[in-house]
Amino acid sequence: MTTIRKILGIRPGEGKETFLFFLYFFCLIASIIIGKTARDVFFLSRFDPAFLPHIFIISAACVMVTTIFFIWSSRNKDMFLFATITGTLFALSLLLINTFLNKWTYPLLYVWIDIIGAIIIPQFWILANTRFTSRQAKRLFGPIGAASAFANIFIGFSIQYGIILPQFLLPVAAAFLFFSLLIIYAIKNNTPEYGISQTYYRKGEINTGVSIFTSIKHHKYIGLLCIIVAVSSITITLIEYQFKIIASNTYSENQLASFFGMLYGIVGLVSGFMQIFVLSRILRKYGVLIGLLILPIFLGISTLFLTLSPIIIFALMARLSDLILRFSFHDTTMQIIWLPVSGKLKQFAKPFIDGTVKNTAQGLTGILILGVIGFLGPQFINILIIVFIITWIIGTVFLKKGYLN
Repeated sequence: MTTIRKILGIRPGEGKETFLFFLYFFCLIASIIIGKTARDVFFLSRFDPAFLPHIFIISAACVMVTTIFFIWSSRNKDMFLFATITGTLFALSLLLINTFLNKWTYPLLYVWIDIIGAIIIPQFWILANTRFTSRQAKRLFGPIGAASAFANIFIGFSIQYGIILPQFLLPVAAAFLFFSLLIIYAIKNNTPEYGISQTYYRKGEINTGVSIFTSIKHHKYIGLLCIIVAVSSITITLIEYQFKIIASNTYSENQLASFFGMLYGIVGLVSGFMQIFVLSRILRKYGVLIGLLILPIFLGISTLFLTLSPIIIFALMARLSDLILRFSFHDTTMQIIWLPVSGKLKQFAKPFIDGTVKNTAQGLTGILILGVIGFLGPQFINILIIVFIITWIIGTVFLKKGYLN
């Protein structure tokens, strides 16, 4: 155990808290992977895939409204209690949708999974940010984030080999959310030896009269975060669209489930290795800039291959580059980027950016796809991706300067 702790960078007194957050994140990611697999398989095989850009737009509008309501309702609240309430509601909602699953609930399911992800993941990282210091985060967010990789491996290959059948996807996703509630209770009642900060803000500590837009205007660093999240979201959504359209034209429903399961399994294996043995070392040696640049650079390379030949193998390469590097390097480094932001600003700015800004960009991508296909042709989507990747890289360099300042 001592050797493992040394490898992972876990110091005495940090083990239990780190493990609980690892387990909590595992359950959340598992539920999202299963939910996304269900919605993708059902939508692409039982609905019209050509409606996908419209779903991007609808999803963006719904997520925007939901996250704004989340920000408003979570102010001055105990975040553990709030996480328990949202987890319970989301789990029950998946069971309800599964009961009445039919052709017209597939678009609803697609949008609802986006809403769940936009709430529970930022909520998790807000809790993690309140329980670990910035120094601890650089060491421990890598191992904690590796739960995403393990969830991908476990869930992905379970779906691929038929252990979790398509008709049971949503009930299993709900079960993981219910299990996460027990872990929330365990974390709340755990007091680590190194001490923690409060997980709620006293009434009056947050200036609820200041709007998020005013905060962005007066904090250039927050504005840069908005730009990076928006541009990266547009780029990733364009790549996701191409991948899903090519996959829907290549595989049947059962083949799609197996294919997506294999995809998540591979993502878990590679990204897990990177997060446990590579990420922390690279961040300590080269800093956050390299951690942020790895994803757009590899997406640019894979997009060039896809431009030369739009077939499933190159679409898979682009999607694997996205998922592997986003789950390992990018997402974890982005959480570190938030550490200099004060707690009271972070509590409402982070859900807004990770939820509203990200999904608004996704909605704009839907409009962009419809416009490009209608006026220029689908072959120009790859050129658009490259333009956004260049913008992404330039913005990241400026973000690093803001982080240091």
